[in-house]
Amino acid sequence: MVRGDIKRRNERNIGKLDSDEFEYGPLKIINDDEEWNEFSKSQLLPVESNLNLNENSLYFGTSINARLMKQPAAISESEFCTGTQNIEIKKNVTVVCKPLATADMVSQCTENPFLSAVALFGNGEFIEKAKNKTVIIPKKIFQELRAPRWNGSMCLGILQSSNLVLSFNESQITTASLYLEYTDLPGNVDNNWFKYSSSVHWIPEFRFNEDEPAENQTDYGYKMGGQVYRLQNYVPVPLAVPTLGSCYSNNLMPSSVLFRRPMMSICTIPTMNCEDARAKAKAFYDQVYPTELISSLSDVPQPVTVGRVNVTWEELSPSINFCRLPVSSLLQIYHSKQGSTKNYREVIVAGNIQLLLDDIPYLPGGLIRMPISISFTEITQPPKHLFAALPYIDGTPKAEMEEYTREPCPYRIGDDIGSAFAMGLVGGSIFQAFGGYKNAAKGKKLVGMLREVRMRSTLTGVQFAAWGGMFSTIDCCLVAVRKKEDPINSIVSGGLTGALLAIRSGPKVMAGSAVLGSVILAMIEGVGLVTTRWMGAMMDPTQPPPEALDDPRSLGQKSQAEPGLDQSRPFGIPTGLPNLS
Repeated sequence: MVRGDIKRRNERNIGKLDSDEFEYGPLKIINDDEEWNEFSKSQLLPVESNLNLNENSLYFGTSINARLMKQPAAISESEFCTGTQNIEIKKNVTVVCKPLATADMVSQCTENPFLSAVALFGNGEFIEKAKNKTVIIPKKIFQELRAPRWNGSMCLGILQSSNLVLSFNESQITTASLYLEYTDLPGNVDNNWFKYSSSVHWIPEFRFNEDEPAENQTDYGYKMGGQVYRLQNYVPVPLAVPTLGSCYSNNLMPSSVLFRRPMMSICTIPTMNCEDARAKAKAFYDQVYPTELISSLSDVPQPVTVGRVNVTWEELSPSINFCRLPVSSLLQIYHSKQGSTKNYREVIVAGNIQLLLDDIPYLPGGLIRMPISISFTEITQPPKHLFAALPYIDGTPKAEMEEYTREPCPYRIGDDIGSAFAMGLVGGSIFQAFGGYKNAAKGKKLVGMLREVRMRSTLTGVQFAAWGGMFSTIDCCLVAVRKKEDPINSIVSGGLTGALLAIRSGPKVMAGSAVLGSVILAMIEGVGLVTTRWMGAMMDPTQPPPEALDDPRSLGQKSQAEPGLDQSRPFGIPTGLPNLS
């Protein structure tokens, strides 16, 4: 019934449509099972997902069947892992969330995918999808992929943290390194406190390209807090050192060395005897401290030599209960600014490794501690000019020097108006007081003087303020037009101010007032330049500082005795008489 009414209504409305109006297609309402089956076959076709549309994300699986690589996400404020998110290309992400939402540890141990490294990273490869190509990324897994298992009382092999490090160059993703850490959780307690950490780090790789011209190469320099790189097998790799715990632990991620961020750490190495301890210590420091660093992040990285202070490892301890081992170590990285004070980059210049060995108590089979310390020292040379660090000297012509003794435009307009009003008020008060005192009747001198000051001094201040405000306004306009600030602006401003203030008196008076204003401002600027040069000659900053006077307390007592005089007598007794005894 409904379908027939709609059809008849549509037929009646066909003739009512405008010439630029078009009717929608026929409408069919599904109201039985047969029509639903036909509709599902014709309309609800499976939508094929075009994975190539999302080229900014990482994929996982096989070259034929690849899916978007996901990592957990805490969507709600409860910090539970309630969702997933795509891993985007070249975007570092760290997610910490709670994967255990219920207290049923038995089912969570075997069914929760966030707890299983096999479910997250097994049965597939990391894949990069680009235009018309699918690239399988070489994968390195430094720990065994485990699936949690329940032993009756505990869940063993739960994934506690995963760190995916992807290296890339200008064309593609080169390697994917996966670091995993596991833990065990009991089943008889509430484990809602347990948190899973998932990190994704993208690290650029730089290659030597000696054929590329130097002018086409880009040099970025290091930034504070940026990753420091070492040169290993002619390829720059991130510099990292072991953290607390075992020096060769598979469960602990090494700490990245960040530019201008000093760091200290201590790790341990198991040993059998003193000779084994010394050999392992030497091999450890040869491995953890680089022989070459990367000067700066550029298309053609330049290696920097890291020197090593000579250490005599062959020297033995005099006692069998002691072993000569490192007690401190330091990698000192020297860096410098290159360029100008406005546009510079920071580069690593050199490195130095210092080891200090000492005889320490040692028991065979014990652990030895390997101290690690990294510091940064700046050795930037001072600018060539004594005042080159100031912004108006470095790379700026003298004609474009700003006048830093005054307020910047347009704020100086208000400053000059106030200063001029104060000058006119004070100066006018003095002159008006003198005139009022002179012209007042006898016995009314003080009253006449105060009356003249009250009535006329403010008028003088207003006149001065008008002159100062107009002068400063014209000066700021000239600075904006000429893009420089020099005495010419002041001289021209003085002439234009005098002319504009006398505009009602005619052209001749305007010209005379303009000349007078220009001459007065030229005299003021000339006196200012002469005074500046004279003061600069008196205080030459290039002269060496005067020698410091000796401390009188450190001076030896100098004898000023004259022949024939006795100075052994106490103070106050004449000592200038000849000794007649």
